[in-house]
Amino acid sequence: MDYMHVNTGFILRLDRGESVAELLRKFASEHRIPAGFISAVGALEDVSLGYFDLNDRTYLKKKFTGIYELVSFQGNLAVLNKEPIWHIHAVLADRELQTVAGHFFEARVAVTFEAHIITEDIHLVRKSDRDTGLNLLDLT
Repeated sequence: MDYMHVNTGFILRLDRGESVAELLRKFASEHRIPAGFISAVGALEDVSLGYFDLNDRTYLKKKFTGIYELVSFQGNLAVLNKEPIWHIHAVLADRELQTVAGHFFEARVAVTFEAHIITEDIHLVRKSDRDTGLNLLDLT
């Protein structure tokens, strides 16, 4: 992983074989980022995406093997129980240009992962929501 500090936050590049979720958590923790937003492109493999089933209050997870273009990767960063937590959605395209999308859980970098992390000088906090069972942004 390489990164540079810019006026709005960070530009980050992960390399082939690196774990996206693990390194994003580590990066946010080590740099003590209290809130932010991420956008990225690249190519991923062994991707785990999910869909939240509101009735069951659980994520339906699906693993995608093979290499996928990372068409869109958007999310935010907040704090839950004093730890940084990313909430990210991703859109992937296969070699036939068919897309899949969902809540991002995990992936390894297949070629590159190039991200812009915009940091904010506020503390975004997540708290449990009784209606959904999710940890939602607390904007009160």
